[in-house]
Formats: sequence, C-alpha cells, structure tokens
Amino acid sequence: MYEQMVPSASVKKVEKKEESKNGLDPRTYNFCGQTWSQVIDKVCVGRNRDKIVEAKRKEVMEKFDINEFFSWLSQQLPDDYEREEVIDDPRYLKGFVFEYLVNREINDDEENGYIGEFIIQCLKNPQMIGLNKWAMRNPDHLGVQVDAEKGEAYITGMYEVKMGKLTERARDQVRDFYGNLEKVIGQINSNIKELREKSHLLPPQGIVLKKFDEIYKFIVSPLPERDEELRAFQDKENELKEKGWGLRKSVFTYGSMDYLAVRLSDYYDALKEANEELAN
Repeated sequence: MYEQMVPSASVKKVEKKEESKNGLDPRTYNFCGQTWSQVIDKVCVGRNRDKIVEAKRKEVMEKFDINEFFSWLSQQLPDDYEREEVIDDPRYLKGFVFEYLVNREINDDEENGYIGEFIIQCLKNPQMIGLNKWAMRNPDHLGVQVDAEKGEAYITGMYEVKMGKLTERARDQVRDFYGNLEKVIGQINSNIKELREKSHLLPPQGIVLKKFDEIYKFIVSPLPERDEELRAFQDKENELKEKGWGLRKSVFTYGSMDYLAVRLSDYYDALKEANEELAN
C-alpha cells in the first residue's frame, strides 16, 4: 500500500542512471550563452546587494538539481500536455520554479524537507495511506522541525507560495488545511512502523501537529526590489493580517525567477531533442 509513496533508495539510483543516458550535463550545457555556474551567479546577485540574502540564495542554488526539478514538476503536473505547455512558456514555468526553490529555502535540511513533502503527497493521495478519500486540500509546503532525541517531527508552519495576486480561496482556506492535516497525520502515525520500513527518514515516534494557534501561517512572495513591487507587497501584507496569515519574503526576486525560467525552458527543449535522437 505504501510503496508508491516512499520509493526505495535502489529505485532512486536507477532513476539517476536513466537521467544521465541522454548525455546532457547541466554543468557543461550552454544556457543561452552562459554556463550553469554563471546562471547561479546571476540569480544570486540582487539589486540591493544584501550579503546575507545573497549567501542564502547561493546555498539553495548550489543544491539545485535541474533533472530533479523536472522530475518534481512531473509530479505536480502529471498530464503530459499540460506540463509541456507550462515548460514551453517561461511566464507560467516561473511560478513552479519559485515554488520549488521556496521549499528548499524553507526546509533546507534533507530530512525536514522530505517529511514535509511526504505529508503533502499523502494529502494529495490519501488512498496511499489507507484513507478512503479523494485528494484533500493542502498547503503548498509545511514547516517541519525534527527532534532526533525524541524521535519525533513537529509541524510548525503552513506556507502558500504566491507570485501573483491573492484570491479569496487562498486567504480563507487555512482552517481546511489544518483539519486535513489532522486526519492525514493521525493515519501516518497509526502506520508509522510499516512506513519506516520503506523510508528511515520518517521519525520512529511519529509526527506531532502543533495547535492551530501555534502554527505559523505564511504566504511566501518574491523579494520586492523595485518601488512598485514594494508597494504591492505592503498592500498584500495589510490585507493578509485580517485573515490570520503573515507575509514572508523569499530571498528570490521576481526578476531572478523570470531569468531562471527562460534558461530552464531552453534546457528542457535541448533535453527533449537529445532524448528523441537517442530513441532514433
């Protein structure tokens, strides 16, 4: 029942080998006239030159695996036609790039990030853990802290990643998120022994969901750099306070996401061509 949710280490190794067969190496690929190292440098340097922010960007970007990103995107957009449409248009792709990077920015520890992503996948596919339900409404990401001594993980925050305007649905869904988390985490804890047989990263004593009032609830938006971006951010912040959400700035900017999405879209086209040539 759980094998699709927690792939084994051996499966991951096979996937890595298959990715390398196409012969495209991001480290040597020409990204619109730039190396991948130059792309990282461009993303990491902002207009305001804040050294702490730039260091965090570099930390996240140096761990960025392009093939892993496209594998993650396949999970978010399982329909091939829809996924191709998004990748072909950087205006749409940048939102997914931003979401992917924010998750690594917030949960930069491998274990924490894995647990948060596992719970999100359980919300999207509750049948996988034995719940007789269709997909449940879920936040984009969860904040997780692990207490190694106690063998427990704590859900400390819920995050929605938004580059554009907020809808009424995005502002009002926090209670639904929490109720769904209670159901899924209860089911995970009831089956934690079986689940740990598939992945040692899940905590042996289970997952603790903090009380609703103790959980951080944030909308994460790109870092504003221009005057109009700053004004929009302040307006959004005031609006969210009334709904019980906070607004958090990512270290990544609107401009850097535009820039990165164009280069990832270009790389994907080359990757597809290489795979087609290999197939022929």
